[in-house]
Amino acid sequence: MKMRTKLLILLGLSLIPLLFVPFGYMNRGDVSDLPASYTTVKVALVNPGTILILGAIVTLVMQSRRAMWWAMVVTFLYSYLGLGLIWGGFSGPFASGLLNYAALFAVIGFVGALFVFIFLTVFKKMIEVSKNPEKFKKDWKKP
Repeated sequence: MKMRTKLLILLGLSLIPLLFVPFGYMNRGDVSDLPASYTTVKVALVNPGTILILGAIVTLVMQSRRAMWWAMVVTFLYSYLGLGLIWGGFSGPFASGLLNYAALFAVIGFVGALFVFIFLTVFKKMIEVSKNPEKFKKDWKKP
């Protein structure tokens, strides 16, 4: 897969919160105008579990050492847009601690991406050893 395709996938992932705006999920201060499922979307859209999974997806898409940093960028943008949607708009970059929470969620996305990257690295090495054990036999010394 080309790098341009990967970056477009990452951009699409980070813009997922904007898909809820046409359906009326933008909080404008009046709770009566919001859909009945607003609370469910609010809880599911931006929480640490969702951010961890998003970081893992970014690692699976990129599959390189830079995936963790891309995960930070994608999860920051995703959480910034999601929290702005949930909390009622963007009245400035530092309004309601929006930037602080987005940065915190970016670190959580980094941790999710790091975990998946380590797991993939170990898994690939195990497959490589099982396919060609003679290459790694010199490393297995008997006590």
